[in-house]
Amino acid sequence: MLLGTDFLPLCSRCTGIYASFFLVWVGLSIIPRTRRWVLGSPLEVLPAAVFLAAGLVLSVIEAKGYIAPGTVARMFVGAAAGTGLALMLRPVYNQIVAKSSKGRKAYVAGLLVSCVAVAVLMLFSLWDARPGYYVLTLASVGGLILLYIVTNVNASSLILGWSKSHTTARGMVNLAMLTAVLILTEALAISLLRSLG
Repeated sequence: MLLGTDFLPLCSRCTGIYASFFLVWVGLSIIPRTRRWVLGSPLEVLPAAVFLAAGLVLSVIEAKGYIAPGTVARMFVGAAAGTGLALMLRPVYNQIVAKSSKGRKAYVAGLLVSCVAVAVLMLFSLWDARPGYYVLTLASVGGLILLYIVTNVNASSLILGWSKSHTTARGMVNLAMLTAVLILTEALAISLLRSLG
């Protein structure tokens, strides 16, 4: 993605996905009410599913050539998908580490944090200056790494049985060790496939 005279490390859609994931995750981590937020009912996953589905459907429509949006529009489509991912994975992550708080206020605050994060992302994408470039670069790379780690933590928790025992010191060590093993195995598999191809 070109911002002013500089290229960002990722395309505009990927920048939107990873930067919005990062900004929403950080926003949910900073605000006390959403820091421990878990889903109170199945309906609370609906906004996240709508964000994610909208991002995926618009990406497929664009890939098929039915629409040809500009750079900012592609970033917005990516931001919708990244926001949906963060809104789905953050409550699951909170449930894994058993720091849970339910309630309408936490849910509404989570949605507001997401909207603010997407608005900030879009403002930086329109700002043709060095700070905008650095913020988008750091947020997108940070989001890529964060999404990878969170996904592996969630997978490790499922392998270990998704129990509240993760909150004990031994349970957290087991979770961290299995997550590290998964990441190293994936890195090894990728390097092996690259050497064969």
